[in-house]
Amino acid sequence: MMEADLKAQAATAMGLLCGISRASLPLEFIDLALRTIQETDSAIRPQVQPDAAVQRLTSSHSLAFATREVAELELSVEAAITVVSRWLDPKVDGLQGLPANAWRVQSDELVAAVANAGEMLEAAAMHWYYASGVLDVIVTCWFNHIPLNVREAWVQDARTSLASARDRLSDAHASVSKACAAATGARDAGKIILDLL
Repeated sequence: MMEADLKAQAATAMGLLCGISRASLPLEFIDLALRTIQETDSAIRPQVQPDAAVQRLTSSHSLAFATREVAELELSVEAAITVVSRWLDPKVDGLQGLPANAWRVQSDELVAAVANAGEMLEAAAMHWYYASGVLDVIVTCWFNHIPLNVREAWVQDARTSLASARDRLSDAHASVSKACAAATGARDAGKIILDLL
């Protein structure tokens, strides 16, 4: 492929990085998932059948949507960096100074942040569905005269899982925000390099 074509593709990839830097949907869905967890936790009491809490968890698709958005973000990041690197790597020995170093650091940080966000969402989903399962057991066994101390232990188990899910979602939110900032840094450094070369 000709040099001009590679450079044109790299310029297009910079536009993709611009879009990544403004990615708001993953953050919005993560915020919705965090709100669902807060509402669910508030609805759980050992003396009250937690069918409303189960309904909140099972009817919310925010975590699934957040996971999908981050997976798409990861694909976009991979595509953008691959395209830019195809043009940039043959010139890497001749690149010196701040823009080249900034591109390397920011693009590496972008890849790591998006990957971490995906991992945190997977972990959040595990805790989310475990809590949902425990609450469902409580609902199913509600009229089986389960002792209150057992029910309280189950409720605590569900709450612990919800807290873990909340923590992982918060980590994912921070990672997506970090990825957006890194995408901005990578795009700015890449545009400078494009102008120089």
